[in-house]
Amino acid sequence: MDALSQMLALAQGEIRLDTRCALSGSFILPHEPLPPGQAVFHLVLDGRCRVQSLPGTFLDLSPGSFVLLPQGQAHTLSGMNAGAGHAASRVTQEQPVDALLPVTRTADADGDGEVDLLCGRLLYSQSGSTLLMQQLPPVLQVCLHQTPGIDALRTLTQLLRHEVSARQPGAWAIANALAQALLAYAMRAYGEGEPSDAPQPSWLALIADERLCASLQAMLADPQRPWTLDTLGAAAAMSRATYARRFKDASGMTPGAALLAVRMMHASKLMLQTRRTLADIAETVGYQSEAAFGKAFRHALGSTPGQWRKNLSLIHI
Repeated sequence: MDALSQMLALAQGEIRLDTRCALSGSFILPHEPLPPGQAVFHLVLDGRCRVQSLPGTFLDLSPGSFVLLPQGQAHTLSGMNAGAGHAASRVTQEQPVDALLPVTRTADADGDGEVDLLCGRLLYSQSGSTLLMQQLPPVLQVCLHQTPGIDALRTLTQLLRHEVSARQPGAWAIANALAQALLAYAMRAYGEGEPSDAPQPSWLALIADERLCASLQAMLADPQRPWTLDTLGAAAAMSRATYARRFKDASGMTPGAALLAVRMMHASKLMLQTRRTLADIAETVGYQSEAAFGKAFRHALGSTPGQWRKNLSLIHI
């Protein structure tokens, strides 16, 4: 399994589609900040709009644009001419009887409106994906229609659009699975961005570098191994010094910090999906004692493994 697929599998994040928007005119649609552990995303199916997450900073979105705000920060969606001397269009929400999702629409929007987009969240507060999301840029934006495999992507987005437009058996499961696939596409496309539009340091930039990714895959495949800069550099076919420098430049973190995150994601998944003892899990992810594992876990996730597992059991009662 490739590194991005392994990271997403370990992250165990849960996609939730929330609403479909059919908007026209000078709409302004503010979004309040989400609770910790929730990312928000928007996928533009048709039309053009803008997203603003910082004062005075706008990103233009077009058909195929996918934007992810990993920390779920406050932001605003607006029409291209909103605020330019035009009165804001009135926005309402309704739940069509024959549709899967509620529809947020402007009063003057006919059918799908000028702008047709899907809005959703990625929930990650109770999984190892906390460590993945913390390393992503504040705003991740890609245009899926400008990436390789455009025909396949268009098929995916058209199928997603169809599934959310009608209540059919299995529609919820299919729509969320398709959204998960589009998220993976977006992350891959961001990491493989053109050099002139190089992504910020993150896991995704690391995965896009073939030699550095080889060392990450080695960590993912064998977290129990006592990795060192020398052995990880060898996996990337680089000297120790070159490897450490290039890894930090690409990812924004040291190889040691990345190894810690990988081990904690493995441990989180084992605690969530098995009843193995903490001592057993500690050994599986590379720690010689439960105490050393507990110290590392607390450093990475802010609580002891026992507290974390107890909180999980309370949530799933």
